[in-house]
Formats: sequence, C-alpha cells, structure tokens
Amino acid sequence: MKTTTLLLITLTLALCSISFVTPKLKPCHQNSADSFSLSNGKKVFANNCAGCHGASGQGAYGPNLCDKYWIHGSHYHGIVHVIKHGVSKKGMTAFRHTLSHAQIRDVGHYIILTLKGSNPSGAKAAEGKLHK
Repeated sequence: MKTTTLLLITLTLALCSISFVTPKLKPCHQNSADSFSLSNGKKVFANNCAGCHGASGQGAYGPNLCDKYWIHGSHYHGIVHVIKHGVSKKGMTAFRHTLSHAQIRDVGHYIILTLKGSNPSGAKAAEGKLHK
C-alpha cells in the first residue's frame, strides 16, 4: 500500500514538473511567418488591398486595419477567411480565385504582424467591435 501511494505521488510530481518546463507554442501566424512571406504579403497588399484599405492599412473605402476595432474579427484565420471569401454586402472582393493560397497566407501575416496596431497618421475612424 505504501509503495503504491509513493509511486502515485512520484508520478504526480513528475507530471507537474513536465507541465512547468514544456515550452508554450506560438500561434500559427507567428510560427510560419518569415521575412519572405512578410515581404511578399506587403507586395500583395500594395497590389490588391491598398486601393480600398490605404497604403498603410489606414482605411479608405474599406475599413482601417491598424486599430483594435474589427468588423469580422481580428485573428489570423478570420482575416484569411475574409480575404478568401470576401464580404459582398460590404463591398469586399473575394480573392480565392485571384490570389494563390500562399499569397493569401502572406497578406494575412502582413496584416496581423505589420499593420495591426501600427497607428498610421490619417487613419479612418474605428469600425466594428473592440478586439484586445
């Protein structure tokens, strides 16, 4: 009985110590974004998105992509979904037939890692819900 109890305590302590030393994984948009995809994302944004969202993502016809307020969510997968499928009621073009998967991925990374939170001058007023 004492041996079983001691074994259970040892296993419990071992499992607890593993959880403290296991590294936390970064969100997927941070793991897979590298300088190449960000530079490609910047080019794709300039050629396909800046006309509506402004050269710095400050917003023009389309919403500001730099603040904490987002109409369709501010996380990577939500942004990629909007780029792929568009939002016809809002005038957002669907790019799934125009851009490759890699281009959509790269522009999504560029928006999340470069534009979001950048606070450019002349930014359009906030729209949507606050996403912290």
